[in-house]
Amino acid sequence: MQKNIIFSLLFKGISILTSLILVPMTLNYLNPTEYGVWLTLGSIMTWITLFDIGLGNGLRNKLTEAFSNGDIVKAKSLVSTTFALLTIIIGIFLFFFLIINPFLDWSVILNTTAESSKNLSKIVLIVFVFFSFQFVLKTVGTIFISDQKPAANDFLGAISSLLSLIVIYILSKFTSGSLLYVAITFSSLPALVFLVTCFFVFNHRYDSIKPSVQSIDWSYGKDLMNLGVQFFILQIGGLILYFTSNIIVAQLFSPYDVTVYNIAYKYANIISMVCIIIITPLWSSSTDAYQQNDWKWFKNIEKKMLKVYVLVFFVALILLFASSWFYKFWIGDSVSIPFKLSLIMIIYNLCFVFSSIYIYILNGIGKIRLQLWSSVIEIIFTIPLCILFGKIVGIEGVVLGMVVMILFRCIWAPIQFKRIITEKAIGIWNK
Repeated sequence: MQKNIIFSLLFKGISILTSLILVPMTLNYLNPTEYGVWLTLGSIMTWITLFDIGLGNGLRNKLTEAFSNGDIVKAKSLVSTTFALLTIIIGIFLFFFLIINPFLDWSVILNTTAESSKNLSKIVLIVFVFFSFQFVLKTVGTIFISDQKPAANDFLGAISSLLSLIVIYILSKFTSGSLLYVAITFSSLPALVFLVTCFFVFNHRYDSIKPSVQSIDWSYGKDLMNLGVQFFILQIGGLILYFTSNIIVAQLFSPYDVTVYNIAYKYANIISMVCIIIITPLWSSSTDAYQQNDWKWFKNIEKKMLKVYVLVFFVALILLFASSWFYKFWIGDSVSIPFKLSLIMIIYNLCFVFSSIYIYILNGIGKIRLQLWSSVIEIIFTIPLCILFGKIVGIEGVVLGMVVMILFRCIWAPIQFKRIITEKAIGIWNK
């Protein structure tokens, strides 16, 4: 576990650094408005991941159990069935998208009059196709995580980020600003990385669980779907807390403000990205510990994680007070980021990290019913709150709506965790 965390920190650090470099580079290649258009479009495309109806996370838990029990035959069937289901789902969705896309006015959807918006329908189609490939192929990352090798999944992210950085740099030197080129770069390279990885690992390390038609077992599909549907609702809640906000900002304000919003988010999100590296192994490790009723492990890991959180809190304060200097160093004077926006973004990320410590453990042991209902409430109220506060306060209000909703997780998640590890959980607390 410690080895994985060290390598995850290394690879995630590369991803974070690359992401920070890409922001000013892409801003200079396009302009703040066009960059905001791409960010909003990327958010819309991310909603495609919802249509796996939670199969990825369902596979994560079931595959961890299979690996833990040494059941390779079941593991192979789980992987094969997941690949088959995801291919069917995205195939159907892509078919209908190809039919309706010519009738969609993407300039209105993205609230832009940018010159490059003339090709938006073509750009969206290309991006959607590449995201569809990612939709299926990213399952290989789930396999790494299920095998308690999250560093391998982070390595894929680092490679994708580095390749994007290289291509954007080349484009900035030899072409004029093109939203089309940017869209192709950021959507195609991750798909290519996943494709190459699948080919390599299924012919080497994971050849014993290489997906095949013969190994598809639709009865496992039912198990994956039952657990997956619950994770599906959790995914919607999670995506609403961020990706919908890009669309809200674009509609309430402008694509330029989406750029302002995302720069502040990327800066504050350094906190979450680093912490998730440490937290991610908790999911699969919790599954294993719960199988063995190792309550001592859960108590010890909570103490360790809370000590880490205290350190994170002080680092967050440093990031907040250094934000103005960092923005100037990072992006110059091309975009102005209000201090209030940085403050509320830091608060949101601190709440996210605290709740995630417990959420990842609860996900690992499959006690997600309470989280399910919490996500339903988030789905219903987050968007209206973000819009309301956005209209009253401004762009900071959109984040304030997110903070209000995530605070509920910070309350009930530790309570449920305590009840479970002390074996006092009953009713919905134990489901």
